[in-house]
Amino acid sequence: MIYWGIDPGPSRTGIALIRNGKPTAFCIPTLQLTDPYIPYPINEIDGEFYAPAHVRVGIEMPECMGQVIGREVLETAVVVGQIMACLAPLSRITRYNRSAIKRYFGVTPQGKSADSQIRSAMIERWGEPGTAKNPGPTYGITGDAWAALAVATCVYDSKETK
Repeated sequence: MIYWGIDPGPSRTGIALIRNGKPTAFCIPTLQLTDPYIPYPINEIDGEFYAPAHVRVGIEMPECMGQVIGREVLETAVVVGQIMACLAPLSRITRYNRSAIKRYFGVTPQGKSADSQIRSAMIERWGEPGTAKNPGPTYGITGDAWAALAVATCVYDSKETK
């Protein structure tokens, strides 16, 4: 089984997967995910293909916080719809709002400090990044890929209840 987490954005999207209990995460340009002529091979990893029944995807959704939202949030909502349309035939997709993810990992503050706490929770869960000479399980994960790993972890942890 493969568990994917997606943290979408208008220009870059964080992607994480957990396979055989091991995490991998990276960021790619959003266009690469949403171009209908270049479908992202969500069921192919390292040349190995997985049936849709063996792929679970979680995606972080923008949420209403009772405040005025800007163009970036609206663009992100469009990207979420495009990604879901591309991936729906390949997998069951679960939507997670950011506040639910933060609650799940015990993160309370808003803004950038929440991002650093999510990163800390992922390192505590999956292991230290390590160094180039001695890479750990989360080595190379940066930026939005940490948030994507948090989503993938939520999908992974919910595997028993689905």
